[in-house]
Amino acid sequence: MGLNTSGQLGDGTIISKSQPVQVQGLSSKTVTAIAAGYSSGYFRASDGTVWAVGLNTSGQLGDGTKTNKSVPVQVQGLSSQMIIAVAAGSNSAYFLESDGTVWSVGLNTSGQLGDGTLISKSVPVQVQGLSSQMIIAVAAGSNSSYFLASDGTVWSTGLNTNAQLGDNSTNNRSVPVQVSELTLTVSVTVTAVNALSDINVANGTAEWADK
Repeated sequence: MGLNTSGQLGDGTIISKSQPVQVQGLSSKTVTAIAAGYSSGYFRASDGTVWAVGLNTSGQLGDGTKTNKSVPVQVQGLSSQMIIAVAAGSNSAYFLESDGTVWSVGLNTSGQLGDGTLISKSVPVQVQGLSSQMIIAVAAGSNSSYFLASDGTVWSTGLNTNAQLGDNSTNNRSVPVQVSELTLTVSVTVTAVNALSDINVANGTAEWADK
């Protein structure tokens, strides 16, 4: 329920709702996880496919277009992948594959897709610079993204004007860099798009503004 001007409720309309409505087009799927961006929603099904709905002006739905959708469409380019986790930024999304590789789609003006460019994408591309890492969790801030590796290191990419990437700089990054002085990381949690990136570590919490 709520605002639906971009079709983000997924009920086939663009009429906002004050009571819950069922998301359409997923009756044949068992949805096991959801993620929400600024005005877009993502649904991971038990078969490893991902479906998306809502705002698509930056290609963030990953269906090869920039047309808003009011009923979920399948994210393209992932048909051979078993996606185990999904994270969403303001206008971008990230998909973790069972083998530890990460794919991204949508707005990329700050390098948040991590593919080495500043070009937005409407079909998922693989995040670069992580081939030597087994990624086990992903998280997204407004225009930054974070990746937890099995060795306990954390990697980040995208907007860094407030040092939110944690690499001792304020330079934006288009390929992931390692977050400095973090080891034995147990989880990565991003709270409130456009607000705060919160990286929880074994011996405390490090926080960076992500505005």
